[in-house]
Amino acid sequence: MKYLPYLLALLTTSTHLTTALPPPPTTRATRPFQIDGFVAQGYPQAMDGDKHLSFVEYNITLQAGEGNAWCWAWADVPDLSIGDIPLDTPCQADSTIKWSFVKAADGSGRFNFTVSWQYTGHGKLVGNYLVPKEQVQWVTDAQGNPVQDYVGPTSFVVETVDVFGSSYGRADLGVVVRR
Repeated sequence: MKYLPYLLALLTTSTHLTTALPPPPTTRATRPFQIDGFVAQGYPQAMDGDKHLSFVEYNITLQAGEGNAWCWAWADVPDLSIGDIPLDTPCQADSTIKWSFVKAADGSGRFNFTVSWQYTGHGKLVGNYLVPKEQVQWVTDAQGNPVQDYVGPTSFVVETVDVFGSSYGRADLGVVVRR
């Protein structure tokens, strides 16, 4: 019986310690997005006088072993450059996929390709591929027109982060690309 007070004190202390400690951090395994057939370029045919178009298109596989979705968009441009595709442009083949292709705000000549997949009402995977300026060049097309063209890899993997239930902002998005 003389050990009972010590045993009770030990149990009480350990109970307080376990309730005061924060839960261990949880991490979610994220799934990379496989991008194939990526194209971005100015379109040399003039539309409505001197107005031109540019387009971006790609196929995205959200999960290995599943089919892919073809996403594309056009942008009005004054020349044959690649125009910005705005944030949250829906993929025509799958409205749970949103994306953008925009010039980097820092004036470096790079482009940000951002893609997200809303897999539940509160869960979203988001990834970003920073296109180096060397991969967007002015080239001469078959008709002799100078056209801005993406000349980088047509297939690449975009690593994602899971933003389930968070107030996650785009400024927090890290850029991770694996080829």
